Amino acid sequence: MFEHHLSLLLLLLVLRTNSEQQQECDLIRQRLEGAEEPDLELTLLEDSRLYAAPGESAEVLLQLTNYYYDESIDDDDVTYSHVVLTPWERYFSREDSSREQHHAQLTKSIWPPTVDNLGFNETVAVSLAIEVPEYVAPGIQVKVTVSAERIGTTMTSTAEFFFTVSDRDLIYYDNLKPECVYATECKDAVCQDEWTAKLVLADNVTGLRTVSVGDDTYANVTLLFESPLVAGSTRDFSVVLEIPCDYAGVEVMATDVAGNVALCPLGEVASGTKKFGYSVLSTMTWMVVQTYMGVQKN
Repeated sequence: MFEHHLSLLLLLLVLRTNSEQQQECDLIRQRLEGAEEPDLELTLLEDSRLYAAPGESAEVLLQLTNYYYDESIDDDDVTYSHVVLTPWERYFSREDSSREQHHAQLTKSIWPPTVDNLGFNETVAVSLAIEVPEYVAPGIQVKVTVSAERIGTTMTSTAEFFFTVSDRDLIYYDNLKPECVYATECKDAVCQDEWTAKLVLADNVTGLRTVSVGDDTYANVTLLFESPLVAGSTRDFSVVLEIPCDYAGVEVMATDVAGNVALCPLGEVASGTKKFGYSVLSTMTWMVVQTYMGVQKN
């Protein structure tokens, strides 16, 4: 009787897992199909240092790219836009991240404050100056938001990151790699054009800094963030991928603010990187399978 109930439970779990995974795969496909290219894109450059000691200054580098092309303009590749760049910051208590606190102003200036006549597919460098007063104690952290707005339109873009006051390199406090939390892979029995996947990552010490598919090996892989990546955030972060059938597997590279790197494998990869969990339901199913096999052996 126990074996009968156990095998029935196993069947129900497998059916439920397959059903929920199919629903998630449908959502992944909808997310990829509904993706739109931005008109403006403000991004944080990877070589910017996101911490400084009391009494020190730092330069945070960003870049602004214009993807909007106005066909009514005669001069090719030029859009006569006026973009305003505005920084602001907030300090949140780690005990209650929803409550804004009073703090010393760290962001001092941004250059350029405005950008005119940014051409189609043209990029301009943006520099944000940060100064940490000597009286600010190490451990203080602020969330900095830089917005870019094209005047007279709804075109906007923001880049956000956490800046930490620290008298030591952050690797001193954080030597742990980001975590590959779980993944959902959506593959047909016979791959037609591409397969899709969703990956959830996290870093609960200094927070995620970058997520990418690495080098040119995966140049044809589409990686889409489900929400903008806030550098230094310790919240779970989700990405969806569209992967050509030519690739049996890919590795997603996640870096945290301290510089630790993790490789998260999807599909079949040749590097031998250890696979990780795929969902709570899948783990439960495997546990039941093991239990059932144990019962059968007895």
